[in-house]
Amino acid sequence: MSIPELTPMQKYNQFIETHPQYSNMSFSQVCSIMFEQNQLSQQELSKLQKSVFAGFPKEDSPLNGYENMGLFIGNKKGEQVQPDNYVEAPETYHPVAKNIKLDSTGELDTGYYSPEALKERYNSNEYNINTKFDEIIVTKKGEERPFLITMCRNNTIISVILFNESGSEQVSLDKSGKIDSILINEHLDNKTSTKFYKAGQNYPELVMEKFKNGARRSASYDGATGRQTSESFTQDNTTIETSFSNGQPYRKTITTDGNIQYEYPLVEDIIADVTAKNDFGLPTTRTSLSDNILKRINGENVTEIVEEYKKQTGRELTQDIKNEIGLAKSQRDKLIKHIETLRLNQPEGGKYLAELLYNDISGIGSGNLKEHIKFINSDNVKYVLTQYRELSQQNQEEVTQGVEKIIGYMDFATGINPAKLDKNTTFASLGLLENIRALYPSQEDREKIVEILAPYEGLLTAISNEWGLKEEERESYIKQIVNLALENTPAAIQSRIRRDISGHSGDYHKVEIDLYRAANNDSVDVNEQKLREKTMTNRTFSGVIQQGNTGDCWLLAAVNSLITKPEMLKALEKQVTIDEKTGDYLVTLKGAQKTYRITGRDFNEYPNISTGSAKTNALEIAMDKLIRDNAYSNTDMNFRISNPAEPINGVTIDGNFCTYLWNNLLGSNPDISKETINPDTEDFNNPQRAYAFAINGENKITGLASSEKDPDYTLHTYHTYSIIGSDDENIYFLNPWDSSDKITISRENFKKLDTTSRMYMYELPED
Repeated sequence: MSIPELTPMQKYNQFIETHPQYSNMSFSQVCSIMFEQNQLSQQELSKLQKSVFAGFPKEDSPLNGYENMGLFIGNKKGEQVQPDNYVEAPETYHPVAKNIKLDSTGELDTGYYSPEALKERYNSNEYNINTKFDEIIVTKKGEERPFLITMCRNNTIISVILFNESGSEQVSLDKSGKIDSILINEHLDNKTSTKFYKAGQNYPELVMEKFKNGARRSASYDGATGRQTSESFTQDNTTIETSFSNGQPYRKTITTDGNIQYEYPLVEDIIADVTAKNDFGLPTTRTSLSDNILKRINGENVTEIVEEYKKQTGRELTQDIKNEIGLAKSQRDKLIKHIETLRLNQPEGGKYLAELLYNDISGIGSGNLKEHIKFINSDNVKYVLTQYRELSQQNQEEVTQGVEKIIGYMDFATGINPAKLDKNTTFASLGLLENIRALYPSQEDREKIVEILAPYEGLLTAISNEWGLKEEERESYIKQIVNLALENTPAAIQSRIRRDISGHSGDYHKVEIDLYRAANNDSVDVNEQKLREKTMTNRTFSGVIQQGNTGDCWLLAAVNSLITKPEMLKALEKQVTIDEKTGDYLVTLKGAQKTYRITGRDFNEYPNISTGSAKTNALEIAMDKLIRDNAYSNTDMNFRISNPAEPINGVTIDGNFCTYLWNNLLGSNPDISKETINPDTEDFNNPQRAYAFAINGENKITGLASSEKDPDYTLHTYHTYSIIGSDDENIYFLNPWDSSDKITISRENFKKLDTTSRMYMYELPED
């Protein structure tokens, strides 16, 4: 017999019996609490309202007003009033930063920490509230140390710090106002510690401790599980670094004399597994191999384990597993797949995947190409393509060296240098000369041999030539890779790239160049649309030029340096003109001896370039097309990147030098390239010359320059600026991020930028 379900009123009565703390509340308040706690459904709540308040006129119902919060009821006039049995809602605090107040959504209660709320909450008789830059500092009178600091940017709270007797709690917000990270500082009897938490995690990702005896400890954790992943402990000038995992992959000790010692217990175990011998001295396999591979090698340690294994044995771990005759084939395949899958899913997995693909294609047949190609995705495809070309080039270089060594051995064996053989050689009359020469392939023949043994080719070309696959399979894999490379590309840019690809008729070198070009494109900022429309109405080089989401600061700095010099501007205007019949822009690159017609479709398909000047946009597009065409024709190009986030130089306008624009646009002037620039004495007002510079180094630079908009201007490294003038004391320049803001730096401070090796100068060549 089934148990009958409780009626809404029975549920209400049972709730009151089991929650006596709510017995003094009104009926509507209890109902609201039950609803919030999912004790009543919306339908059940409606039934209770109808049954209990059926006699009330609608406007007099006690359920009007704030009843859903369980705090207030309403009156006839619709006003919200506090009842006699009002219960204050409990305040919510962060589970980690336990003194930081949160709002009802679980985010920082910014209203509680706003400047206005602070001034209202802390009266001037007992507290001092000071504003320093963008910080609001609350201090109790008679005390020097503040107990609360609210940090703002553009009148928006970005961080709150609360101080207490044992330390401090700091909550930082992201751009959307949500909690981004938490920093907890504690001062204990024997140490001080700092704990760093990411939002939504109850475990710290990083803990740093400093002990009274001078020892220091830094430990990293998995913020989701709290499991420790690494530790560094330093005492008496000796540092022990340990990386933790299921198998403790290594421990590194740096001693006082500078020696570094490594321990790899898991690697040592695996080596023992695969080199074990039985009682008769015959090779065997330890039963612990499977557990060591499947249970102890994981995503955190796999790369380090396989690299250390190769370092200690000179062999690949997967190859040794493949050669283990003591294992069934199914078990070998399982172990190898475990290792490969883990490596392929790492951030650097694209490099390893390229190695697997290269070995598949360069070996007999097609290896496991079908399986490995499944691991290519939109995140690693750029890395796979570039790394494959690098492996191809390295192999060709190795084969070239091998061929030359063979020639060297022949020279040694015969004692004859073929380069010195000529018709006057004494034994020529004996008919031996041609026979000796036949032993030695010419340089052209040697290059052909190398090309046959180790062709330099990209992945797409290699797949298209893979005889171990059917033609339809080859085409399918190439199409799959192309689609993955374009998957995250904005529609406007993808349209341009796909059109270029469709015109290559199986020239897969050009297709790869197009894929590299697509990989360099950032996402389009929709907020730029109005600026883009405004840009198209300015058909000149005037106006405020602002760099877009493209890494062509070098190009825009070069253009700005020309615009500010009247004679240079005249030369620039001659090279970028408008076809009044069609509205197209004609960009003549004098130095490159090419002219590009830039149409309205081109402008639509380059949404990431600068705003402010349509002519500047036309020049950006033309230079991008020039770089593309040069890359198409250079089949020996190689592209190296250290991580997938970096742009690929040499295929788009991302990353270059000002001289590249000046020389290709206006004509090369080799004489000027020999001159050096002395920032102490150079007259940057010279009307015949354009100047620019790029800053070397890793960090942003502050305190050296000022601008019309910012008295403490920040200069960025790996970024190019155009110099527009100077006087006896100062140098004046522009940032392509905002050409309306004139920046000033003293000549003395300019020397501190370490720019002398990256300064650019150009002078128009004589016709």
